[in-house]
Amino acid sequence: IDAATDTHLWAETYTRDLTAQNIFAIQSEIAAAVTTALKGVMSSAEEQQPAARTTESLAALEAYFRGKAELEKYTSVGLAAAIPHFEKAIALDPNFAPAYAGLARTLVHQVFFSGLPQAEQHAKAWPLIQKALELDNRLPDAWIELAAYKIFEGKLDDAEAAYKRAIELAPNAVNAYKGYGNLVQWRRGDAARAVGLLRRAVEVDPQDSGAALMLGNALAADFQREEALAVVSRGMTLANERASSNRVLGLLHADNFRRYDRAIECFRMSYALDPGGTPVIPLLLSTCYAALDDMNSARFWMDR
Repeated sequence: IDAATDTHLWAETYTRDLTAQNIFAIQSEIAAAVTTALKGVMSSAEEQQPAARTTESLAALEAYFRGKAELEKYTSVGLAAAIPHFEKAIALDPNFAPAYAGLARTLVHQVFFSGLPQAEQHAKAWPLIQKALELDNRLPDAWIELAAYKIFEGKLDDAEAAYKRAIELAPNAVNAYKGYGNLVQWRRGDAARAVGLLRRAVEVDPQDSGAALMLGNALAADFQREEALAVVSRGMTLANERASSNRVLGLLHADNFRRYDRAIECFRMSYALDPGGTPVIPLLLSTCYAALDDMNSARFWMDR
């Protein structure tokens, strides 16, 4: 299905029994059928992209997908729950590169969502990133995590090169466009360029609320505020019950529009959805209440 138009591009029915012996053969067969059917729709880079190296262990694959599902909740609880799943996948198949990349991503995101020490989390992630690239240097997720590590090191040119490599390997890697856009906006100070990257992220996955909210933030920073509000409104309809989405929207209201009352609503919702998350949320609430001269509430949240 084309996510942008909701039109069907390819469909087929497979009725064979699924077993540990044939699942990967069926996966390869489906991938080949999709590639053949979508010639003319896929880019030349996508057609030439070799199949990612996976695992022959169904248990490792299941553990990996369970970890990914928890990771993508983007809450402190979800991230903590993802770690043992990725670790189990690695234990079951030490050559399963995506599991190393997934675990690295989880550890780094705990800085933002759980308030864990940045240097410590990146130190844990670094050997995992190296291992993922050693096992499969054509794995886009590994290059995305390498980019994040290079940002931590302050090596922005290396980070950009890593994001570009991820996009070269997988032109529809939405997390690469999101990470690259974030780097360009916040580290390079180039909101206009970030808008282009984040527009691509939304084109790739119109259902990704994070991409929509990041695009709205970049648009506001580029003084395209009417479109920013429209984009953000759509993003919130996709995920108004996600702590991370409410946090991003709150920052947009506070930083770009000085709408502190609306920012407070978003930050309080974020806190309610993930009360064990980063202490930044109470600090942001305290700051917004202080901006409205509500010092009692500001002190209350500062104490949190």
